[in-house]
Amino acid sequence: MKKLIIYGFILISGLNYGQERVDGTIINFKEKGPILSEANLYRYDKDTEKWVEKLNALQNYYGLINFRTIEYNNVKYYVLCSNTVEVRYKYPAISEGRYINPIYNAYIFSEAEFLKLKNLGEGVSDFDEIRTTHLDLEELRIQVLSYLKGGKPHYEKFIMKIKKENDLIVRFRCPEKYESWTQPFEKKYFETSLVEFNKLFLIE
Repeated sequence: MKKLIIYGFILISGLNYGQERVDGTIINFKEKGPILSEANLYRYDKDTEKWVEKLNALQNYYGLINFRTIEYNNVKYYVLCSNTVEVRYKYPAISEGRYINPIYNAYIFSEAEFLKLKNLGEGVSDFDEIRTTHLDLEELRIQVLSYLKGGKPHYEKFIMKIKKENDLIVRFRCPEKYESWTQPFEKKYFETSLVEFNKLFLIE
C-alpha cells in the first residue's frame, strides 16, 4: 500500500513538473513616426506688454518629439514621446547637488484622438503623463503597457492644443493638464510650418 502511494505521488509530481512552460507574447512598439524638432516659442509678457520669441525652443522644453504605435488587446494606440531633461538634486531637502537628468515623457492617444490631432484639432490623451527615470526605451515600453493594463491610476488626462493659423503656419502646445499653464493658449504657444508639423503623423 505504501508503495502504491509513493508511486502515485511520483506520477503526480511528474505530471506537474512535466507541464509545458509557455512564455507570453512580448508587446512592443511597432511603428515610429518622424521627429518634430523645429518650432519657435512665442509668449506674451504682460509686464512689458510685448511678445517674446525664442527660436527653436521646442528642444529646450520637450527635446525631440515623435509618435510611436503599440497594440494591446487588438487595439492600436499612439504614444507621443519626447526625450527631454529635468533638474534634480542629490540632496533635495536642502536643494544642493544640482544635476540634469535625461528622461522620456509620453502620452497615450487612442486612434480616434490621434486622428483629431492629424486633422489639426485638439486631442486628449487616454492616460496621465508617463515619465521614465532616464532615457530608456524599454522602461518606457513597460510603463506604457502598465497603463494600458490598468496597472496605474489615470485620473488626470492631458490635452494637446492645435490651431492652424493659415495655410503655412500651425500653432500648438504639447500635451498639458487642463489647468496647468498659467497663460492661455492665445498668449503662449509653439509655432512651426504646416509642412514640418504634418511630419508628426507620417507613421511608418
